[in-house]
Amino acid sequence: MKSLNIEPLRFTPFFDLETYMIMSGHKRIQGHEASRIEQEWLRLHAMLNGYTLSNSKRYLLLYLNPKLEQEIDATAENDPEQAERLETIARTLLMVSLMDKVPEAGFDSCVPVPEPNKRLKTTLQSLGLDFSKTGRLNVRYGMITRLPLSNDCQSCYISDTCAKRILANG
Repeated sequence: MKSLNIEPLRFTPFFDLETYMIMSGHKRIQGHEASRIEQEWLRLHAMLNGYTLSNSKRYLLLYLNPKLEQEIDATAENDPEQAERLETIARTLLMVSLMDKVPEAGFDSCVPVPEPNKRLKTTLQSLGLDFSKTGRLNVRYGMITRLPLSNDCQSCYISDTCAKRILANG
């Protein structure tokens, strides 16, 4: 099976404190805490992977090294607050990276999951990732979407089980 063309993406490790605060729910952060978060941000940025996958269709793939998941799980046992901070930084880093590459994405946007077709699955396997038939990547901190971004539920493979959609219609 042929795979898609894989084009690595470059990201500027710009620390976005405002987005972090929105994602974490914090209204205020002390200066020393912001510096500590920024240092973790830079460290986690080195774990960020991003690719454009393409042929007749284009996809954006963003994910953090799965070793981060193990680190956060281990940290949670001894320092739950630090584990939560790392998880928020990871999610914020993905969101900021998405908005960097797809400016029309925003906090109210969805990132529709594409159907896991054979070509896409083969390409992801070549990157060491699995994309299940339920539309899930095998990394906790990752996302894949079709480009150009379509902000509608009809184009999302997992729309029937989407928590955001279920809560909105609830």
